[in-house]
Amino acid sequence: MKKKYLTFFIIFIFLGLNLTYSQENDKFQDSLSIDKENKKPVLLDNIKYDASDSIRIDQKNNKIFLYNNAKIEYGDILLTSGLIILDYKENIVTAGRIADSKGVLSQYPTFKQGSNIVNPDSIKYNFDNQKALIWNSKSEENGMNILSSLTKKQNDSVYYLKDGKVTTGG
Repeated sequence: MKKKYLTFFIIFIFLGLNLTYSQENDKFQDSLSIDKENKKPVLLDNIKYDASDSIRIDQKNNKIFLYNNAKIEYGDILLTSGLIILDYKENIVTAGRIADSKGVLSQYPTFKQGSNIVNPDSIKYNFDNQKALIWNSKSEENGMNILSSLTKKQNDSVYYLKDGKVTTGG
């Protein structure tokens, strides 16, 4: 009987020791982790912007507001407009017209990318994926005038038009 208890006790000790080793939890700090909260937006390093009236920076909402004869240059993109709002956290730019003292809208946006020029009422463009929403656009392509109430740009070669019209130039 004593031999049974001794065998049971030895087995219990070995199992108990194995369980205590298996429950070690050492947490190591990852030395390669990146602090995403303090990451500076890359867009601001490469973009040039200007406005003749005022430039307002809203750090709380990560936006820059450009008023009156506003201009943004980024790579092969040139955007001019009366009002430009740059969201540098989301890398999205929105441009539109401004009203003068009589309420007449002026300084319509002009969006130029490479050799393509678009003259819309307003535009919203994502610098990351190069997609855009363009309202009341007018552009010329190979001698043809292209008009649309809403254009969705998917990439350089795919555009979706709402109420699109194509006319000959002249």
